[in-house]
Amino acid sequence: MRLSKYIFCTLLIIPLSFTISCGPMNTESKSDSGVVSSLGQASGPAKVTTGNKFYVSMNLDNTSTTMSTPHEGENNFVIRSVRASNLQPLSADAKVTVFYEMPTMPGMEMDDVATVQPDGSYRVNIVLSMPGLWKIVLTIKDGDLQDQYVIETKI
Repeated sequence: MRLSKYIFCTLLIIPLSFTISCGPMNTESKSDSGVVSSLGQASGPAKVTTGNKFYVSMNLDNTSTTMSTPHEGENNFVIRSVRASNLQPLSADAKVTVFYEMPTMPGMEMDDVATVQPDGSYRVNIVLSMPGLWKIVLTIKDGDLQDQYVIETKI
């Protein structure tokens, strides 16, 4: 009798834990404007750009910091992206630009071009100069496809 209860509990728990861990990739809440509400931890699932043309992940470079979330000062990010339609990597001619601003401080805005790495990822250094809400806009252009990924983060 005890063995059958053990088997029953095991059969119930395994599918439940699998369902929880394999949920949809793009579960982060968005506002009405399509802005992703927060920048994720140092690792996590890719998110879809606002027009659903690319999957994007933007994570802090763990080799340059021990922090797992954006912080005041220099933040070195690794950006990875693939085409959403076929999961193919970006072409060698693709361009990833980063615009970031502090919406509550007019004029506090910067932009940069992410540098492509040998593994196909992109790297960019973003200096978040003071605590508060920051808006980061990645623009990805690959051939005739162009789309944006918008993140808001508070430090």
